Amino acid sequence: MNKYISSSVDGNKLSTMVSGILIGLSTFIIAVAGRYGFTILPEQITELATQAGLAISALTTIYGFLRKILVRVS
Repeated sequence: MNKYISSSVDGNKLSTMVSGILIGLSTFIIAVAGRYGFTILPEQITELATQAGLAISALTTIYGFLRKILVRVS
């Protein structure tokens, strides 16, 4: 894991600082959206988080697959 986002205690885990920033960022986005008249329901947040997780998972899988192919070819 990248040294900037990994935990200083356990290098295989996400940093608590990064986790806090992500949680704060989501709260900030909800607050700003509410201020400009956009209503965000909990169901929409859950759906967005699910879609983001699926997209990240798909990209990571494709990246890993391509890297494996490149390593075997070279």
